[in-house]
Amino acid sequence: MTEKKYEWLEGAELKDHTKKKHAILEQYFQAYLITRCQLPQQERFRLVVVDGFAGGGLYKGGVYGSPIIFVDTLVKTTNEINARRIGESLKPIQIECLLILNDCDRDVLELLKTNIAPHLAGAPTAAPNLRIDAEYYAESFEILYPKIKERLT
Repeated sequence: MTEKKYEWLEGAELKDHTKKKHAILEQYFQAYLITRCQLPQQERFRLVVVDGFAGGGLYKGGVYGSPIIFVDTLVKTTNEINARRIGESLKPIQIECLLILNDCDRDVLELLKTNIAPHLAGAPTAAPNLRIDAEYYAESFEILYPKIKERLT
């Protein structure tokens, strides 16, 4: 596998294929959350999101990368789900997400922490029925994956 390096510290360029990937990611993730939170008797939904190649979180021009897309989609979709539930006289659902973010470059990971911090800090106010716990790792994904797998099984 060839390694494709983004110049996160200098401001990564968003390529067209990545822009399309992000649109698909957002649509799929939103549909997944809606599907998994549709049972009327359900009061809580817990999930783990692993972004093994998280990058710096922001591209040139302030375009969001996948970690911020995950957070913002969680906030938006949690509110949409609960607005629908309240409209149907159902209790709101509590969504709890463990967000595992990894980039093998420690400097890029520090940049990600800075870029995603306002989104994570604003989430509890923006979506009171959502809890996001973020964990950060700076390892090659091949090394990290077995640790994540063991932890979650």
